[in-house]
Amino acid sequence: PEGVAANLGSAHQVSIVVSAPRAQWRSLSSDNFSATVDVAGQKEGTYDLAVNVSSKLSDAHIVRVTPAKVVVTVEPVIRKTVPVVTKFTGLAGDELVPGTPTITPDKVEVSGVKSLITDVREGVLQVRLNGDTKTIDQKLAVVALGANGEPVNTVSFSPAEVQVSIPLVKAGKLKTVGVRPVITGQVAGGNWIKEVTVNPAVISLTGTADLLDKTTEVTTQPITVAG
Repeated sequence: PEGVAANLGSAHQVSIVVSAPRAQWRSLSSDNFSATVDVAGQKEGTYDLAVNVSSKLSDAHIVRVTPAKVVVTVEPVIRKTVPVVTKFTGLAGDELVPGTPTITPDKVEVSGVKSLITDVREGVLQVRLNGDTKTIDQKLAVVALGANGEPVNTVSFSPAEVQVSIPLVKAGKLKTVGVRPVITGQVAGGNWIKEVTVNPAVISLTGTADLLDKTTEVTTQPITVAG
């Protein structure tokens, strides 16, 4: 129903046993099948719902589906505005590093189920550097990244793409700085934080000289110890 959405958690694949003519065995692939869960009419709550698998091939029949049911949570859809940031992988060429990006717009609206949106603090532009030497100027999709660094496909952004311009500038000197963990929340009653260790405790940074001069430490993303 409008105003709510379904959250499958980590259950995004099922295994199936198929009966089909021997001549088709080599050509069978997951693309020949689709698995769905019907949440039409479900109100807010948690449900144990059947997995329905269909075949695109008339003579390929589903024998068994594992799991046959999955736990689905139907939650309110919420929206909020978050800043857009860039995340770089790879290296530029000619000893260049990314300068300060210009992002238009620099804020987007993210929507999705409450349990996922609560943890989304920013929209991310994934920029792959591959020996580039000129300013990067392109439209990129906005994604939310999970704890494992993989995109979270169950949230959506508006606009879905933004324009980014990234100058490439000469790298300054290398600088080694300490890593400070950011701890949030309160531990459960009767417990306390005995010690916090960081490994590695220091990291090396490279970038423009003016930014390195201003940087005395880096922090982790917030680490919650609530409860």
